[in-house]
Amino acid sequence: MHSRSIWRGAAASFMTVALAAAGVQAADAVSDVGVVPVSAALVGSVPPGAAIRSVSVYALPTDAALRKMRRGEERPLALVAEPDRAKVDGHAFRSFFTPDDVPRAYVGEGGVVHLQTLVVTDRGTFGTLTSARAFSIAGSRRAGWASANDTSAVSNRKVAASSGVLPAAAGLGSADVRPLEAVRFMPMGDAGKKAVGGSTKTGEPSPPAGCSYKKLKKKVRKATFATTYPARKGKGGVTISSSTGADYGIAVSTLSGEKYGAFKAGSSKYTRSDWSASWKPVRSSRSYQKGIEYGLYELHCARGCWGCTRSWIPTGETGGTDHNDGIARPNFKKCQRVTSDTWSRDRAGGKAYSYGAAVKFASLIGIDLSISRNYNKSQKIDYVLPAPRRMCGNNAWPSTAGKVMMK
Repeated sequence: MHSRSIWRGAAASFMTVALAAAGVQAADAVSDVGVVPVSAALVGSVPPGAAIRSVSVYALPTDAALRKMRRGEERPLALVAEPDRAKVDGHAFRSFFTPDDVPRAYVGEGGVVHLQTLVVTDRGTFGTLTSARAFSIAGSRRAGWASANDTSAVSNRKVAASSGVLPAAAGLGSADVRPLEAVRFMPMGDAGKKAVGGSTKTGEPSPPAGCSYKKLKKKVRKATFATTYPARKGKGGVTISSSTGADYGIAVSTLSGEKYGAFKAGSSKYTRSDWSASWKPVRSSRSYQKGIEYGLYELHCARGCWGCTRSWIPTGETGGTDHNDGIARPNFKKCQRVTSDTWSRDRAGGKAYSYGAAVKFASLIGIDLSISRNYNKSQKIDYVLPAPRRMCGNNAWPSTAGKVMMK
């Protein structure tokens, strides 16, 4: 699992967060009826030398709830792991919670939950966002957590219903641990440091317990989600029979003194919406875009972070589409000869399509944001071959590569 970093002072800092199932002895926990919930663990770390004082994990409102919020409206986050559930070892921590700790209203479609982790230290408050999906294996009492964007993890499995409690099962061991993602560590600014003792900014009213998001504005941005590179009278296109979503980048601005700093790329958050579209194969190299709704939210916490960050967070796909023709051709080297008339990249479980500047935000905040989208049979790229050609992947054989070109 990779760790990305942003610079703070002269040293690079990062917080890695992964979600894992905590094993429980079957003899102690297994019931004759139903699936027995077990703890999940958010595992992470802060920069060496920082003394951890508390770790809290909150569930965000669902994407539908975030979109419905009016400008100026504030909604609470749901505390799913209190500080006393965390185990701290130096600058590392493990925070435990069970599926029953996630209120039903905070569980999105397909069992997706968005988690805000806040770590209060003597050097300030640190935080990150991550998305998870709970699933249960059909015909089995085993269940677990996966990345919300990991379509291969829930293939041929029964995904948790959005209206119910997330399922989990006893007896999951280290082999069942699925790291969700490596995320950017985000220092929460001077306000977080001042609020370690529970104080807030001068003039602020006494805050309610827990944390909440205040919506400031919303914007729709274009996000590149696929590219095709045909050659020698070949053609390339895209088919989305049902969007399964993607992980989209988050931009975070931290409060320093009385001013918010420049936005920096943070972690990512999963979102999706129901829509379909297709582009007939054409001869030109092309990139494909879809519309993404983002909201700007200010984080308010009674302890550790009162208005200390403002974040642009993805909350849904709009169904809008666009494309750009004549994009520059790369030179991918992992090639295989293909003699069929058509070829598609549609396998789940291979490399994700990823692009660090996919979400076009630079005109608004000075930076573009990332995308990571998995392939599957409902969202794929298609090539038409007039004669035998080579199909080439950027980071694997074309069958599992994140990007594929024709030569």
